[in-house]
Amino acid sequence: MKRFCITLVAMVMCTIGYSFEVKNSDGVTIFYSYRNNSTQEVEVTTGYSKKYTGSVVIPEEVSYLGKKYKVTGIANNAFKECYDLTSVTIPEGVISIGDYAFYQCENLLSVTIPNSVTSIGSYAFYNCYDLSSVTLPEELTTIEIGAFVHCSSFTSITIPSKVTHLGGAVFQNCYKLNSITCLNTTPPDIEMSGVFWCSLNNVSDANDIYTYVPLHVPKGSGDLYAATFEWRNFKKIREDIELDETELYADLTIKQGEIGYTRQTLNKGATYKIFIGSLGNYKVNTVTFNSEDVTKDVVDGYFTIPALQEDSELSISYEKEITDIRSISSLTNVKVTAHNGEINISNIDESSTVSVYSSDGKLTYSIPSALGSVRVPIHSEGLYLVKVGSRSYSIAL
Repeated sequence: MKRFCITLVAMVMCTIGYSFEVKNSDGVTIFYSYRNNSTQEVEVTTGYSKKYTGSVVIPEEVSYLGKKYKVTGIANNAFKECYDLTSVTIPEGVISIGDYAFYQCENLLSVTIPNSVTSIGSYAFYNCYDLSSVTLPEELTTIEIGAFVHCSSFTSITIPSKVTHLGGAVFQNCYKLNSITCLNTTPPDIEMSGVFWCSLNNVSDANDIYTYVPLHVPKGSGDLYAATFEWRNFKKIREDIELDETELYADLTIKQGEIGYTRQTLNKGATYKIFIGSLGNYKVNTVTFNSEDVTKDVVDGYFTIPALQEDSELSISYEKEITDIRSISSLTNVKVTAHNGEINISNIDESSTVSVYSSDGKLTYSIPSALGSVRVPIHSEGLYLVKVGSRSYSIAL
């Protein structure tokens, strides 16, 4: 009997598929599945045979059995083939829209996507014929394959400045498009050709869109688009988008022991390779990017800065080469990093004296028997020499 009950429960769960359902104050029932139970996050999911209809307003959080859950996602297939769905409002806090989320919602007229959304999944809005427009969110970085195929009521589309990746056929067969704008100064990577492939008004040649529809891009980026895969197919590339400089550029501060720091203003969205090598009798100890240890990502002396979207900091500390053979085998794992007004010394695996000196030789900090890790508050920028036992390190703050 026990075995029968367990099997029956499993069958019921497989049939239901969602974790719980809650009725909104407007009487609309929404189905949820747990996304991260430890942080009490859920995503909107499908009700399977119970289809969504009419207007659906998703709340930012939902209460169930005395607990509050944050809504942070739209699951794969959540609204798939909800033919009578007409509008959806997605709340701030949702970060992703899953694959096939609104697949063949043929009567969907409007969808509100919050700025918190960073990714839109494959075929998410496939065959949403009546959806006449969509405002893509500012934080969006990725639009997967076929996301808006056959959204044939679109007349224009604006791709936000943080989008770095487009899957294939994203806007394929959007027959009424007469204007395309891309706000990124660096052309987003395109997975395969045919992203915009369609014949205008569903007649003539499928490459019409590249011939007749203008592509509007930020000033100064036209040549780059004209030389980039797929984007170069557009015959009418217009450099007529004026962007605020804060949207165009980000500062990269590079702090190097023994040298100090430099600051470069770089194009947002672009990646950069930076050589990181030894300095005299100092070898590289630790490399951090925005306080994250990336030493292992230095390949053949080069570190690739990921696509910049904000002001960032690259910090490199150096260790003096040991010549005394008696010291070579001790304190070999020490890491020295600096961030937010602190020098951090970690992996001190034997009790040692830690001292910090300013560039003019003044002792600013000392602890006689350090073990494990030490944090040293520093009140001014500059070059510092860190001594741990018999080992010396150079770092800039």
